[in-house]
Amino acid sequence: MSQISNDKAATCPVCGKSLDPEEQKPRFLKPGTVLGGKFIAGYHLGSGGFGNTYIGWDQVLQRKVAIKEFYPEQYCGRGQDGLTVVVADERLISRYQRGLQQFLVEARNVAALHDVQGVVEISNFFEENGTGYIIMEYLEGMDVKTILQKSGNKKDYEWSRRVILTVLYTLKEVHKRGVLHRDIAPDNIFVTKEGIVKLIDFGAAKNVTVMDSSKDVWLKAGYAPIEQYRNTFEQGPYTDLYAVAALFYRMLTGQKPVPAVDRLENDPLVPLSDMGISIPQQAEMAIMVCLNIMPEYRLQSAEEFMEALDGKFFIPVYEPTWILPKEKPKGIKAKIGALPVGAKVAICLLGIALIGGTGIGVMSAFNNQTQTSMENVQQVLMVDLKGKTREEANKEIEKLSQDYGWDLKVDTSLTVFDPSKEVGTVSEQSIPAGTVLYDAAEDVEQQSKAGNLTYTNDGLHTQVSGTIKLTLYSRTVRYRELKGLDAYTIAKKMGINTKDKKRFIPKESGGKKYYDLLSLQIGSEKVTSGEINKAENRYKTFEYSDDLKIYYYVTDFFYWKQLPDFTGYQRVDMIPKQQLYRYSDENKKKKVGKKSIERSSFLDKNYYTLKGVHEVNDIVGQNVAAGKKYDESNPGGTILKIKVIGKVFDYEGKTAEEFIEELEAENFYYYGIRTESDEGGDLSWKISKVTMHFPTWDENGKMAEGADPLDFVSGDDRIRVYFDIVVKEPEKETPSTSAPSNRSSGSYSAPSSGYDNSGSYSVPSSRNSSSDGWFDNGDTVGNSSKPQGESNVPSNSGERGFNDFSADDNSSTGREADDFLAIIP
Repeated sequence: MSQISNDKAATCPVCGKSLDPEEQKPRFLKPGTVLGGKFIAGYHLGSGGFGNTYIGWDQVLQRKVAIKEFYPEQYCGRGQDGLTVVVADERLISRYQRGLQQFLVEARNVAALHDVQGVVEISNFFEENGTGYIIMEYLEGMDVKTILQKSGNKKDYEWSRRVILTVLYTLKEVHKRGVLHRDIAPDNIFVTKEGIVKLIDFGAAKNVTVMDSSKDVWLKAGYAPIEQYRNTFEQGPYTDLYAVAALFYRMLTGQKPVPAVDRLENDPLVPLSDMGISIPQQAEMAIMVCLNIMPEYRLQSAEEFMEALDGKFFIPVYEPTWILPKEKPKGIKAKIGALPVGAKVAICLLGIALIGGTGIGVMSAFNNQTQTSMENVQQVLMVDLKGKTREEANKEIEKLSQDYGWDLKVDTSLTVFDPSKEVGTVSEQSIPAGTVLYDAAEDVEQQSKAGNLTYTNDGLHTQVSGTIKLTLYSRTVRYRELKGLDAYTIAKKMGINTKDKKRFIPKESGGKKYYDLLSLQIGSEKVTSGEINKAENRYKTFEYSDDLKIYYYVTDFFYWKQLPDFTGYQRVDMIPKQQLYRYSDENKKKKVGKKSIERSSFLDKNYYTLKGVHEVNDIVGQNVAAGKKYDESNPGGTILKIKVIGKVFDYEGKTAEEFIEELEAENFYYYGIRTESDEGGDLSWKISKVTMHFPTWDENGKMAEGADPLDFVSGDDRIRVYFDIVVKEPEKETPSTSAPSNRSSGSYSAPSSGYDNSGSYSVPSSRNSSSDGWFDNGDTVGNSSKPQGESNVPSNSGERGFNDFSADDNSSTGREADDFLAIIP
């Protein structure tokens, strides 16, 4: 899209592509296609699940433009004429049309912001070829994601603060006009060559309301707040503020925050100060408050966020010198500059000794070194870094970069406590050993993009860049890692022999249960159980030492020569009282009475079932087999837990919507709705049957055969268990007289066409409000063909963040008030 003076040229002097348009993939328009009678579409710049973007030329205004085309690939295809977009299945036409209209409505909303300097300008939008097009200004420069990649993956506080304040300055005006962005992320903050910071990709063509199949829902994990996953929360300016805070966090730390849905129970989000990031306390408070899961506890306006960053009177300075990275030298200078000193000296000597034609030959060969080094490489696999020291791991990654001309970084900010391992050695790596990092058989767009690595190609060489995160073993213990644990479990965690009475020290009385923790003694410092369990102390730490002592309570205890089969009693209240013992000396125990199991710590009521299968307080299992010897005062490796039904889901007589509300109240989000004939169902229809499964999925996204129904499930399996909800279609439709729902009902995809994978926290799109979004690119959660499976289940371990819920880990409806008060600046 540049003027060419030589009318006989065969290739473009700017980009090097042939002036005879190349054959494109079927989803893309042929370069040279004229749209709207005046816009020439060139090569595609990018594509996602719901649209294509092309470089273009405005023949009237004689300027470059960017052209966005509505193209939800899973619903449509390109006709034989190479232009018309055709919906593949007539049953999907209405969905497609709703999506197209929303695409154009969003374009109109953003076009109305044409006078806001920090918003990408939309100059035109129209329907053509069975789809829609948006004409936007063509921006030259780079997005913040690219800037970070060129700057060591993170930035200093002052640079980040200025960018964030500039974004907030723009959002302040955008929000006044009643518009939300809903996709603030590094790749949607664009910096032009003039240094103007622009918000791009406002969510046009990405609104989940208009599509009914949950496989359409793509959210940018780490940046999307909880209200974009679930429509039980309204969206507002605070929705964008969550994403802005997440962006700020990413800039400063080099890593995204934990996805909002993975923070609902045990929140592993680590505050900036705990990661060694030194910024003003008020700024950290603002970031962490805006990252609160619950919208009502965040700052509520861009102005409030700006003021917290000492930017109440901030005015953006649009100039490239402070924001854009300096251009690195290209060609031979860049290659020499990147070499070790010895290599530079050798080249200089060669240059002196080989003046003339021979010297030119040497330099020409060197100039081609990088691009030829991969000619015979078929695949590059990720190396195994586990057990290596930080230094050894860094060298391995540096070698990968040097061998293939890549730009890989290492992040070792994450740690895990394990006194049995050497401090500073690698416990986990974000890209598993053996993962394909590069495959010569794939082009740049088809590379696996392992671990969110970035792939670019200059026509000769594939460049791979990004950050590999390593978790290192540490002897630093955080209070939160011990919260709620008894002394015996803590001793096992710390590798302390529970028979060593010099380190594992009993106190004769005072506890309610055997092994209740009294305190820890670390050198001269004593930490009590109460201090460990206080919410405000969760981020406190201490260094493990080999002389650490654990003090605990002893009480009367249960002892069985042969453990009963508790399931034989059926219900908890049917278990007879069990014999209690007490030690008369170190070796002898005597009977001291009997006690009800209901008053013990053995009952685990974190189990769920469906009505008609079990009832509350039914015993469904035990983790230590019947017949084995069990001593509560010396339980061995496993503490007895009796599995008890704590909640029964009753679906009889309820609509799908009513039952889903009950599921979501218990933090279950993985379900699908269908009829007996495997057609799509509606939220307002009555339920005929519900079954629970641990599903596996075939390559077409269908539940594989043999996924037997479950009688009960543990609350720890919330992300794995799938509820198959079968509804009855009414014989005839009658006008509804019920109160309006807070959900918009709609048909759900049937299992035969791919299960509604609303689980794994990809919420069914027909139930989301119009302010939710689809996301074309970047880091995503959800899956276009099948839901996240067992391998993607986030760990339940970790710490809570500033949005702690109630002390009951199974509840998301309450909050610890003290937690919130503790973080107010």
